Amino acid sequence: MIYMRVLRYGGRFPNFHASTILIRKKDKNIVYDPGFPGDQSTILESLRQEGLVPDDIHFIINSHHHLDHCANNYIFKNATIILHRKEYQYIENAINKPMEMEEITQSLIDYYQLRFGQARALANIIVQNKHVWEDIYMSKNPLVLVDDNTELEPGIRIIHTPGHTDGHISLFIYDEQNNIRTCIAGDALVSKNMYQVEKNIQPILTSNLDLYLKSKRIIENSNASVIIPGHDRPFYAKNKEYLTVEEAI
Repeated sequence: MIYMRVLRYGGRFPNFHASTILIRKKDKNIVYDPGFPGDQSTILESLRQEGLVPDDIHFIINSHHHLDHCANNYIFKNATIILHRKEYQYIENAINKPMEMEEITQSLIDYYQLRFGQARALANIIVQNKHVWEDIYMSKNPLVLVDDNTELEPGIRIIHTPGHTDGHISLFIYDEQNNIRTCIAGDALVSKNMYQVEKNIQPILTSNLDLYLKSKRIIENSNASVIIPGHDRPFYAKNKEYLTVEEAI
């Protein structure tokens, strides 16, 4: 039996808070996307309600390298960190090729200023991002790099869902009949509003729109009963209704 709980519900732009998920199976405790700076107290309290402290977590899964999804890795001193190899390579380049990354950074700032008038806020976030990347790159935590689809535990499968970033990963959680029970989408599906929408789709940020749409279709065609977006509450795939707090994911 696999148990899940949302430790911190995701919020939409410009709040940036990502969905943080606890997954428990027998003696393994997993946290998917430990979240944004400032989310620590909420996450720690939610863990306490589960009878857990950060040192009880065995695995941290980072959907991708953005600050709102991985800034709190450092809280979990005993955990093995799992991310896609392409995400690690991006971080490696950011640290070791700063001039190249400055050009990418400036293009992002220009984009956000044009679309949202948020250049100053984004610039501050990118500065924080660099510190987070250094923490991951020089982390003392064990690090596992995945390439494509990988079974972490029976019933828990890591799925490569590129597009938002090149190495973005989601999770499929299976039931005892080997059906996909829950998809933890990360930013491969940012919110319920993006589900089963193809025309005029405008994600806030993608590295490759074609890959993003392909990954989104993988999630939509998975027959998952429940989907947990990166920046929204869990919802039923069949009727697109949000789950109540009391309903199991």
